[in-house]
Amino acid sequence: MGTIKKRKVTIGIILSTAIVYLIIFADYNSFRRDIYFKYHSKINLGYILGYLPKDYKLDYDESIFNSDDKFDLVNIVYNKYPNYHNYIIFHDKVNKDESLLKNNDLYYYKIEGREDLLSFQMDLGCFNRLIGYKEMKNRDSISNYYLSLLSQINLNNYRIISNDDAYKKLLQNYDESFGDEIDTELMVDKNRSLNFNDYKYCWFSDLGFFEIRFSFDGVTLKNVSDTFLGYIGSENW
Repeated sequence: MGTIKKRKVTIGIILSTAIVYLIIFADYNSFRRDIYFKYHSKINLGYILGYLPKDYKLDYDESIFNSDDKFDLVNIVYNKYPNYHNYIIFHDKVNKDESLLKNNDLYYYKIEGREDLLSFQMDLGCFNRLIGYKEMKNRDSISNYYLSLLSQINLNNYRIISNDDAYKKLLQNYDESFGDEIDTELMVDKNRSLNFNDYKYCWFSDLGFFEIRFSFDGVTLKNVSDTFLGYIGSENW
């Protein structure tokens, strides 16, 4: 009987310790943890007990690329992915919470179509909160900033094409060899006319050429839609 009681006490202590641990330390709402287990096995104590495994630092590079007294923007790059693949966490210092501003995974959920490949990645509510903290009042600046967040952070791998001359220059200077590697139907139609009054056009060296429509209510961004117009190739200018 004494042995049985000791076992019960031991089991009780273990369960109590586990419960206390889960209450105090477990974080099942961590974006970093969600990101990690997107590409790693969930047969892991970190997944069960709600903590981020130390191996996270081996596979992900993390850096703050924009910060002030109200927020931090944290860029997380998955360095095991063959192409640039990132997430942006918006750390709200005012409300003391975090939101996932950009989820690059969502781009690949739309990859079979040509619509909303870019905008599907961005949390619009989170973006508007960020714009409010940055006190941006100009629509053009807001839309340009949105496009910068879609690019490879700090790597300047995109160009906003604002007129026909810029479009012609882009077509004249792309890497021709890139076009041989993809289907011709995915190439940009060089004779296409662009509507610069209603849309913005942006070229990303790793993604291609896009037509983007921004809809505003005042300086609040209400909707973003985009259409993939084709690949142009890597920069050569």
